[in-house]
Amino acid sequence: MSSRALASSWSTHAIDPRIRPGGVTRLECAGAITQTALWQNANPFEEVLGETGFARKVLVSLLKADYIDSAGVGLFILCHKKFTDSGGMMVLYAIPPLVNHIFQFLKMDTVLHLAKDEAASAGLVQGGQP
Repeated sequence: MSSRALASSWSTHAIDPRIRPGGVTRLECAGAITQTALWQNANPFEEVLGETGFARKVLVSLLKADYIDSAGVGLFILCHKKFTDSGGMMVLYAIPPLVNHIFQFLKMDTVLHLAKDEAASAGLVQGGQP
């Protein structure tokens, strides 16, 4: 398992950086997903996945994410667009209550692909329902 620290308070770990059957890659975000944590990295997902990584199907666990601010939400919206434009798909799952509350308040479920758990996220990337 490879991992890269994106900042002192947020990191993305490649749980399974290999492309699995169906082209699925698994990532995990941990810590606070905030402007402070992101300021050094233009796009942390590109650092982990590479330039062509947005063409993949990527499942992102937020189970260990403590908090998200508007910069973090903006990053996920930007990445969602890059995945869509490249023919890939990003699904966020295992969303902690505080992060989920922010997503629901901003109605991010109408923009982003959100799933309850890994099984539901895998179903989404395979064309099913969460």
